[in-house]
Amino acid sequence: MAKETSKTRGIIIASLLLAACSKPTDATKNNFSKVISEYLSTTGPQCAMQAEFPKSSTSHKKRWAAMVDANLVSIASKTDKKDSMFGLVTTTYDLTEQGKSAYTKGKGFCYGVRHLVSIDSFTPPTSSGPLTMSEIAYQYKYSGMPEWTHNTSIQAAFPKIKAATESEKTPVKGKKLLMLNSEGWLTE
Repeated sequence: MAKETSKTRGIIIASLLLAACSKPTDATKNNFSKVISEYLSTTGPQCAMQAEFPKSSTSHKKRWAAMVDANLVSIASKTDKKDSMFGLVTTTYDLTEQGKSAYTKGKGFCYGVRHLVSIDSFTPPTSSGPLTMSEIAYQYKYSGMPEWTHNTSIQAAFPKIKAATESEKTPVKGKKLLMLNSEGWLTE
């Protein structure tokens, strides 16, 4: 029994040493985890509803109504159908005080940063001309979710925000194609 235990330990130690010695160009979960983690962190916070305010709109009524309900924007003015050439109601929205603190110019209302949970699988690396590629299936979760993202109107109007708020319990699934160069794997 003692021989089997020491033999098992030897196999485990050898496996760990081999894993630690993998090259950045090897197709391993560890190498893919590093690349996907870096990709997720460099994309920064996710954002919705990029616009210049005040913003006039005739569309996305459900989304704008959710933003009003969450106290991120207010209705500054609204035209009557009879005043419009095409019978459309134009609503002009402006940021509330809460909206001003939640809004990032040029990006929109930002709501969280993604973090890798796991690499679920990857395709065997395949070469197509000079490129070697592998598709990575992974799961991630969000951190830094602001309070307004938990508003039920926001979650109904923005499915991605709803998934982000639920990602602690149910991670979001993603796929990314990685390419191999002489130094290792990288995102496209």
